[in-house]
Amino acid sequence: MSPTVRDVVEEPSFDLRVLCPDEWLDRDVRWVTISELPDPSRFLQGGELVLTTGLRKRSGAAQTEFVESLAKVGAAGLGFGTGLSHPSVPRAIIRAAEEHRLPLFEVPYATPFIAITQFIAERISASRFMFASDPT
Repeated sequence: MSPTVRDVVEEPSFDLRVLCPDEWLDRDVRWVTISELPDPSRFLQGGELVLTTGLRKRSGAAQTEFVESLAKVGAAGLGFGTGLSHPSVPRAIIRAAEEHRLPLFEVPYATPFIAITQFIAERISASRFMFASDPT
């Protein structure tokens, strides 16, 4: 069984804040990637959980275009890191995620992206091991 966005946001040690309806959280996560590119879709295949600090996404237009690029490629969701370049998730990110029904959560500064990446990698590895060892 693949990990889901819900698995990530329900991990208590991450202290994440969900910014989307609960029913959007059941999307499968194929992998996690970190990107500060204006449009990372060229490097995605769909199903990725994308993490960003928004470092290069200062304007509302740039933020909206970023979310649109993720939705277009079929990203599983977006984790927006706060406390570095943005004190909170920008309103344009929230609006665009709502418009495109893209799961969105806030990642506090104290939660390193690598922790989320390792969490998903371990879940994917465990699910593949369980599938490979299933005699049926």
